[in-house]
Amino acid sequence: MSTIIQPPYFLVPPSEFNEDQQKFIEKIKETIAVISSQTDLILGAKDVNSRHLAVTEAYSRWMVPDESREFAECRGCVATCNISTDRVADFNPEDRSLLLQGDINKKVSLLNIHRGRDGVHALVLDKQLLKHVPSQSVLGIFFSARVMELHKLFTIIPNFILEFGTDISIEKYQGPLNLRDVKFSEYEHEVCYLVTMNWTCRQIVDFLNAFHPKAVPRSIDTIYKCRNRICDKVGIADYSMEKLRATLISMGLHQKMPQSFFNRILGSTCISD
Repeated sequence: MSTIIQPPYFLVPPSEFNEDQQKFIEKIKETIAVISSQTDLILGAKDVNSRHLAVTEAYSRWMVPDESREFAECRGCVATCNISTDRVADFNPEDRSLLLQGDINKKVSLLNIHRGRDGVHALVLDKQLLKHVPSQSVLGIFFSARVMELHKLFTIIPNFILEFGTDISIEKYQGPLNLRDVKFSEYEHEVCYLVTMNWTCRQIVDFLNAFHPKAVPRSIDTIYKCRNRICDKVGIADYSMEKLRATLISMGLHQKMPQSFFNRILGSTCISD
């Protein structure tokens, strides 16, 4: 049964495609095949169950760790990938979030860290809904990606791979953060994110003074106060950094990178209002 995400648009799985929708998807596959044959662009499309519909050869080169993996069947761009839905959903939980968040025009940017055939790589992925306007339906997700040099990642989160491993995605998050009905200001989000990276208060204040310099540099007391305020929000009475870090990670905050950090990694600058 189709799911309404924003009236009058519906999520439609492949088993429920009508003739026009199926023709639309075939055109998408053909377009991706042409792009793949003539460029090294990394892009593809998935259905609403997170199964790959088509990908470029460049994407499969970056994302397939070995030739035996089922994903290799997507090479050539027009074959349906036989990765199970659950497996993909576990690796890319942001797919489900994007499909169900209710805004058909929503776009997300993610930093994907994965282990390929020749080591660890980082890709910046941009995702948006694959819409079939004539039938007012969403048939999946379209994504494109660009390779990011690992040294740029390490300028902000040098120990991320050590702490959390690979095969993980990090979402760029703009504005105040709301997780499990706990609201964090943008500044609190930055501090929280660095706490999840296992940074000390001294490391945090030194970094923020270099990253967001002020006429009067922050003191370590300002970080202590911010930490205590955050602890109060999440119910940690003794202000333990260890407990705070564990709580924030359990909330998934380590996968919600503040936009200011994300843009810094990409070499961009935030524009202040």
